[in-house]
Amino acid sequence: MCLYFAYPGGTTTSAVNIYSNTIYNCDHGVVVGDGNGSAILNGSNSVHDNIIHDFSNWDDNQNGNHHDGIHVWAAHTGSQVTGLSIYNNYIYGQPGTHMNSHIYIAGGIGTITGSYLFNNVMAIRIPQQLPRAVLSLIMERTLIF
Repeated sequence: MCLYFAYPGGTTTSAVNIYSNTIYNCDHGVVVGDGNGSAILNGSNSVHDNIIHDFSNWDDNQNGNHHDGIHVWAAHTGSQVTGLSIYNNYIYGQPGTHMNSHIYIAGGIGTITGSYLFNNVMAIRIPQQLPRAVLSLIMERTLIF
């Protein structure tokens, strides 16, 4: 992971803004995830205006490194994300063999609500990456393409 923010368990965190970064040659570009149970990320939080590219150098035979440009999760009991905005990010380049998603938002046991995703560019190379094109955005077990 290149840039990882873990919002801590048992507390409420707000005003987290991850922006204006150039991130490359990482398994995951930006990760925002709960550090433990009852972690709350609430209020005005954003991931914006980042350039994220090239994940292939993290390929492995076991697929232990499933690549994501931006990955957000609430995986523990009582954890939640509310009001996260993801916008104006440019995700492109060599996805590698184990690309999961350009933007992956996973509620898991916790919940993610009130998120806004807009103006993100997720580029693929045609025809080599066409099978991965439908994996460009996965949110709350719903595939959006």
